[in-house]
Amino acid sequence: LHSFPTRRSSDLPDDWVIRNNLGLALWDQGRPAEAAECYRQVLGLNAAANDARMNLGVVLSDLGRFEEALEQLREAVRVEPSSPDTVQNLGMTLGRMGRWEEALEHYDRALELRPDYAEVHRNRAYGRLYLGDFERGWPEHDWRLRCRKHVGCRITRPLWDGQELDGRP
Repeated sequence: LHSFPTRRSSDLPDDWVIRNNLGLALWDQGRPAEAAECYRQVLGLNAAANDARMNLGVVLSDLGRFEEALEQLREAVRVEPSSPDTVQNLGMTLGRMGRWEEALEHYDRALELRPDYAEVHRNRAYGRLYLGDFERGWPEHDWRLRCRKHVGCRITRPLWDGQELDGRP
């Protein structure tokens, strides 16, 4: 194995794309506070970098700093209202805050923009189930099986398809 010298984000050149990518890598490594700092640096270099604004909003939401997250995400949606990712991330943060009615409005909008967006269908199912709309929530919950796999969610057995099990419904 080779050892590479460690570089602090402050050692990077003023290239906002590199800093944004570093933020993504830090977030992926479970280092959200450091990722947030990278995104703030990006916005300091290029206030029009809307992806960095959206990423900052998501990281702040992950950190439980919801009001700050909403501020960033609302601005990102204002700048790019046709981005299903940005709209859904705003909905996700509202859902995390328990503001499901508002979250559902954003999920509906994201699905108008991208009807096959599995994560949005799954999140909308959570909102509907939370609000007691089981008739629409449970069928849509199946979209979770189309979402990208998370490390903590490994299903190694066949999924039940509703068929009888050994003569039992």
